[in-house]
Amino acid sequence: MSQLVLTQIGMIICPIGMFILGWTADAQTHWIGPQIGSAILLFGLTLAFNSIQNLYDIPLLRYLEADPIV
Repeated sequence: MSQLVLTQIGMIICPIGMFILGWTADAQTHWIGPQIGSAILLFGLTLAFNSIQNLYDIPLLRYLEADPIV
C-alpha cells in the first residue's frame, strides 16, 4: 500500500532515535544529546502515527461523499 510508506520510514527512524537517546542518557553527557535522540524518536513516531490515522479515513470517504449534509 502506498499510504504506508511514511509509516515504514517512521519505523526505521524510531530505533535510531531510541539508540541515540539511550546511548546519551547519562549524567556526564551534555544535555543536547538526549534531546536530539528524543527529537528523532518523536519525528519517527509522528510520521507513523499520522500516516496510520490517514489510512483509517480512506474507507470512510465513501460515506462522507454520500451524505448530503456534508
